[in-house]
Amino acid sequence: MNLTALAAIAGGQPRMLTDFVHGCSPEASTRTTAAAMLALTLWQRMGKTATPVLPSMLLVNAGGAAADPVDAFAEALATGMGDKEPQKTGAGAFAQGTPEMAGTAVVNAVERRKLLGDAGPNKEAQIRSLMGRFQAARTTGYGSGLAAHYSSAWHEKLGWLTDPCDAAILRLDRPEDHAAFRADVLTRPKRLLLPEGPGKHLHPANKTLAVSGSLPEAEWDSELACGLVTLGLPMFFLPHFGRKPLVGAEALQLKAMTSALGTFGFRQQGGPGQIIAEARLPDDPWVGHYEDQLRLRLYRLPGDYEFSVLRAGRELAPVCVRIVQQFAASGTPNPELHKIYVDLHSMALRGIVIGVAGLAYHGLGIGPWNQHGALVKVLQHLRQAGPTSRRDFQRKFPVLKAKNRDALLGQLATEGLVYLEAKMITAVPLAEFVRALHTRKEFPEPAYTCLEETAAKKR
Repeated sequence: MNLTALAAIAGGQPRMLTDFVHGCSPEASTRTTAAAMLALTLWQRMGKTATPVLPSMLLVNAGGAAADPVDAFAEALATGMGDKEPQKTGAGAFAQGTPEMAGTAVVNAVERRKLLGDAGPNKEAQIRSLMGRFQAARTTGYGSGLAAHYSSAWHEKLGWLTDPCDAAILRLDRPEDHAAFRADVLTRPKRLLLPEGPGKHLHPANKTLAVSGSLPEAEWDSELACGLVTLGLPMFFLPHFGRKPLVGAEALQLKAMTSALGTFGFRQQGGPGQIIAEARLPDDPWVGHYEDQLRLRLYRLPGDYEFSVLRAGRELAPVCVRIVQQFAASGTPNPELHKIYVDLHSMALRGIVIGVAGLAYHGLGIGPWNQHGALVKVLQHLRQAGPTSRRDFQRKFPVLKAKNRDALLGQLATEGLVYLEAKMITAVPLAEFVRALHTRKEFPEPAYTCLEETAAKKR
């Protein structure tokens, strides 16, 4: 099926987004997470033609599901019509090649291009040949498209291998991807902060990367969470407890539109320019409340992370506008487009802010940054020791006087991190923390405009 046919399918249902975000799960919390996941993943698919820096997204599976159902759909959207797996045999300029030969072939292509020096008319054919061989070998050994397995996309000699647009969605699909990602965050942050690799013309080029995947409870620990916010990248966490596959996740229309976003939809000449973060938020009290909640959490985190998240929050609205425009059938009235946009943006913003607040599970955002290490030790002790008395807790942390101890425990209880009884302290499990997080009074659901319209029609 060609891209024109895909676009026709994808644009055939103007309410496709509405049907998905409002009907993908019977659980309101899962619907919110799915909407945020959808917006962030499609944003990643737009690449740097949308924003210079792409958001990364890590789902946190607190429901105990063996396979995260929300991430399963995120993987399908991120991959689109590409293929993250190596090919059985090479084709085109790498015909008769194999995946095992691809690593050497890409290095040879880059080195031979370097030896050619500056481009010129008499070198044009050779350069084109090397570029073609490089991409054909990369596709054979490392997969095709914007999405790639995190650990496979890194080449020890060349850096990040991406498609010619110099952008990649790095997926955490396998144990080796999780291990490589953790090692990069904690010991090799330069790979993510200053990503480089062969560009379209095989010269060293800056890369635009976005990470996407799901972390099980055991891997979402304080060390990784702290390391990620320290990087200062727009990394969004989406904790949820969904266990069942999303309804409508198999829809061809959604997958087709994903491919359009990653190909001609935003790369064609004369397409929309890069998004500039909004100087002012929409004049809406609900949005203003969520901005306040976001700032309340971020000012206690590293300044680079605060800036990145606030900037991405200001870019979210125009990103959602583009998504709605791309999904809508030709001729869809502007009032209907606006209603779909309002619901998508509201749900995505709510999911993002809840995720930032969820960092409190690791003591992030609820106290001064320079005291974070001490707070982590307190939380780790309470979770490992099981229910403990106030007296035993003070023996473990004698530096805390009774008044300070009670104030600290009261703050942890307010954040939903501990249960306090008369004399006992009990740590709250992650699943219970996440369930309560989605229902906290400071995170109200929006007034869904599309649902109001549906109800009015029924009346």
